[in-house]
Amino acid sequence: MKETYQTAVLELIRSGQSIETIAAGLTRVLKARGHERLAAGIWQAVVRVLEAGKASGSTVYVVSQADYDALKGDITAVLTQLAAPTEPTVVLDQTLIGGFVAEGNSQRIDTSYKKQLVDLYRNVTT
Repeated sequence: MKETYQTAVLELIRSGQSIETIAAGLTRVLKARGHERLAAGIWQAVVRVLEAGKASGSTVYVVSQADYDALKGDITAVLTQLAAPTEPTVVLDQTLIGGFVAEGNSQRIDTSYKKQLVDLYRNVTT
């Protein structure tokens, strides 16, 4: 769900709308749907994607170098899908638990265990 909002915000930014207008609209939609708690995460993800796009490269977040080596084929396939450079900057992030997050070409694909566990928790508790 957060990714959908993130994608919408990024498209609006790229279309040239002002950040104030986008922020007001997002706040209104989140409030109407009862999703206010997602706001901070959405903006963090948008900033991360925009910063990654400035580098005009690709970034992959993994738990360890061993995980990167084990998942290299999957990571390359995802980066190819994103039309991003297949030789990414590797960032170690212990909070992911497993899997990876790939960013490139102003897009993000999150296949981490952390995301899957958070999604499961949200589905069970709502």
